Amino acid sequence: MTPNEIKLGSTERSDDLGTYTAYHRTCTFRDCGAELTSRNRSGSNLLCKPCAAAKARGIYTGQPRKPRTALEKAVLANRRAEPDRTKAHSLLNDCLDRITSTHTKQALQSFLLTLELRALMRHLPNVPQPQ
Repeated sequence: MTPNEIKLGSTERSDDLGTYTAYHRTCTFRDCGAELTSRNRSGSNLLCKPCAAAKARGIYTGQPRKPRTALEKAVLANRRAEPDRTKAHSLLNDCLDRITSTHTKQALQSFLLTLELRALMRHLPNVPQPQ
């Protein structure tokens, strides 16, 4: 361990795979919350490897750019026409990128349940309740 890691309160641990350093810090990307170790930390950042890969792929972007091609315009039009489907795809991608995050799993399950309830409620007649 380096002197800086000792100052931060890091500890060495060991398991079946060998020794590693536990930094007692969590990943700061969105709401991942994975504990950072020498095995899963990406470089010197406070990001785990899956979140660093997601950030590098451009999933996390600050400002959307304007569409340039006809295909990009068609994709954006489809997203505007079906916002529920787009949100479901986004939540599913987040869940697959961060498999260990319970928050993303709960958000996906909650949204899918909401969609299912909406589909079931569409078949009910719009009759006011007697008072």
